[in-house]
Amino acid sequence: MKRTFQPSVVKRKRTHGFRARMKT
Repeated sequence: MKRTFQPSVVKRKRTHGFRARMKT
């Protein structure tokens, strides 16, 4: 796991992450 900040990865986690599943 890279320690560098990657906005794309963060965006992916927001859309397909734990919170997204709890919404449905």
